[in-house]
Amino acid sequence: MRIAGFRVVTFHEGRLHSVVHSHQWERGVNHFHQCRTDVLYDRAQAHPPTLCRCGFHAFYDSEHPDLLAYHALWVKFTGTVIAVVVGSGRVVLHESGWRARKAEIVGVVATGDTLIDNVIRNHYDVPLCRRESVRPLAEKFGVLGPNLDLPTVERQWNAA
Repeated sequence: MRIAGFRVVTFHEGRLHSVVHSHQWERGVNHFHQCRTDVLYDRAQAHPPTLCRCGFHAFYDSEHPDLLAYHALWVKFTGTVIAVVVGSGRVVLHESGWRARKAEIVGVVATGDTLIDNVIRNHYDVPLCRRESVRPLAEKFGVLGPNLDLPTVERQWNAA
């Protein structure tokens, strides 16, 4: 079982990028680079650990107010899109979303710009959808939490 979620990404220079970090999303499964500055955990343990903030983040709800509000602090809204992502490997569940060791973009809300939409569709090999169809698209690829029969907030879970 994989867990699905939503995140905001930016589009520039023909690729999708993290809004907050210097990560360029690649086609297929992306692996996070463990943090090097957090001293709250033992580096030998499984990652992402519960006590740090590393890993790929996503929200359960595409309408969650923090999904756009949080990212608005970092960039202008031009050039940003909502991506459907699925997490796998070790996943840490939170109240409004999750963090995962691995994540893959499996769909994107269409920007309305034909050139940008075609580049995203072709490079990432993912479907594009309208904003109102983003939840059904996510449900095709994974389970949308937090109503999972899994441990509660700040617990870990290994996703297939």
